[in-house]
Amino acid sequence: MKYLLAALCVSAFFLGGCTKENPQDDTPDTLVAQEIKAFNLCINPARTFNVGVTVDGRNWLNSLSFRNGDGPNLFLNIKEPDTIFRVFALYDQDWQRLDTLGLTPTAKTGKYALWCFGNAASAGFRAPKMLLAPLRSDKPSDFSANIRFLHTWVDQDSVTIRYNGVLLTKIGYGQMTPFFNIFPSSTDRLVMLNATNDTLQFSSGELFSSNQNYTLALTYTIQNPILGSNSRLTYLKRQE
Repeated sequence: MKYLLAALCVSAFFLGGCTKENPQDDTPDTLVAQEIKAFNLCINPARTFNVGVTVDGRNWLNSLSFRNGDGPNLFLNIKEPDTIFRVFALYDQDWQRLDTLGLTPTAKTGKYALWCFGNAASAGFRAPKMLLAPLRSDKPSDFSANIRFLHTWVDQDSVTIRYNGVLLTKIGYGQMTPFFNIFPSSTDRLVMLNATNDTLQFSSGELFSSNQNYTLALTYTIQNPILGSNSRLTYLKRQE
């Protein structure tokens, strides 16, 4: 019996070794995912239009309306250790290309927002463009909130932002700030000023909830604004 038990142990050892050294060939590679949602903040003083987005030449969005991020999310599965490089192309509703963005994300996994903004009637710096930004998943637990800003007001070179009388940031057109940590209250005041300290937008009251992350995109209320009209300037608040 002693010899039989020893033989069984040796057999089990070699069988276990064979299993480890010869994994199944049809085991799938590890997949990592990116989830992307697009937002259309593009304007045109002449007309209202929707935008379309392609990824690596394949159609993703056909007709995304202004200030709308309700289109289908894009899920990208990537096999490690492939290099991730995607080409995003932005089109108007007549499928005239507006911008192209080639991107290698620094983080291979996670959620992103693709912000589309600019003036379709302009060329150069204020022409339509795209910005892909990772979303923040770690939320505060101390009753504070994290907020950041994206400047898409095409007729403002820079915007100064004050929160409860304190200077948060001065941001240039087309830029996105890092996150700022604040403690929301029911008497919050958010003021946005132009380069000559004229008030562009003022909000007060209970603006943010605790233990949340927000992106505020400085934008327009309608897609074909009369540029320079302060009453048409606002922001799109997105909770992440």
